[in-house]
Amino acid sequence: MAAAKIDVGGVEYLIDDETGDALFYDINALSNFVADARNLIGFDPHEKLVDFLQQEIEKVSSFSLQVSN
Repeated sequence: MAAAKIDVGGVEYLIDDETGDALFYDINALSNFVADARNLIGFDPHEKLVDFLQQEIEKVSSFSLQVSN
């Protein structure tokens, strides 16, 4: 993702049972989040996305965002 300069997205991969290598087969710059992500992957990707976007906006702006939970 870093080599492609993609800041936000999803990567799909399989782990080779014999070598332990990650075999990448899809990179989505605009990832589709699953319906029940919190239970499937253990965190809410939407919260992480909002946090990331807030940090990026604050880097380029003097305007500070206040996000309520």
